[in-house]
Amino acid sequence: MGLNHDAKAKAGSPLCAILIAANKTRVDDLFLDSDYWYDLVVQYRLLQEAGFARDDIFVVYGDGSDFPSIHRDYSTSQLFNHKITTLSLTKQHVEDIFDLANQHLQKGGFLYVWWFGHGRQDPFSPSCKSELYIEEGNGLYIPSATLRGWVDKVDRAGCVTLAVGTCNSGQVGDAFASKQRTIVLTAAACDEQAFDEPANLSCNHLPASEFNYLQSEALRQMNICGQQVASDLNGDHEVSLQETGAYLTGKWSQSKPLIFDPSALADKTFLNRCPP
Repeated sequence: MGLNHDAKAKAGSPLCAILIAANKTRVDDLFLDSDYWYDLVVQYRLLQEAGFARDDIFVVYGDGSDFPSIHRDYSTSQLFNHKITTLSLTKQHVEDIFDLANQHLQKGGFLYVWWFGHGRQDPFSPSCKSELYIEEGNGLYIPSATLRGWVDKVDRAGCVTLAVGTCNSGQVGDAFASKQRTIVLTAAACDEQAFDEPANLSCNHLPASEFNYLQSEALRQMNICGQQVASDLNGDHEVSLQETGAYLTGKWSQSKPLIFDPSALADKTFLNRCPP
């Protein structure tokens, strides 16, 4: 599979993350293009800061190579001194990465899944059904039920958190409504578009998805520029998934982020551990 690290080197880890950027960045500083890579790198940094080791993070992106950004904040050679991409972006590799995650994770461990790209409503469904785009060949769309099936393959996970930053992503939460100990954050309702953060509102004036920008700064308690943000609403020095959802709702300007929490555990779930 061309892995950038030994997927079995740390079998039995309590933590595992899958980062899927379903579109590819072509150039720096381009609205609706650069943020596929930029937001991916921010997620990787967020996970490292939360205690995920290099071997705990599986990345599916582009042709399997990191994007060589000119900006230090998004340059993996400057930030990490190693490549972060695990597999190139194909539907098969996305499916494979969930199998690798299940091999890696210890029983009862924490699984984090981040998906960023385009989305749409299923044009053939009489009700609103979310579909997620993968930039492979001429492009293909994955039903939210397929994503649910892939996540279900990671049966060692004791809890799961998903962050889905696509248009029309709200029904992804419905697809996981019967999966206990699972929390889903989506960028928009099923019938809504999601948007990029206007460049004049991002602290470094570089492209970013509004959902990813706000979600990552809530969890990090600071933005990409290192400026503190007030996302720790109860003052316990940690940000739960419930606080992350509240921060998103309070800051959002262009569409409506949603949080799905069928087991009512978001207030006890953090980015690096399952609730009791």
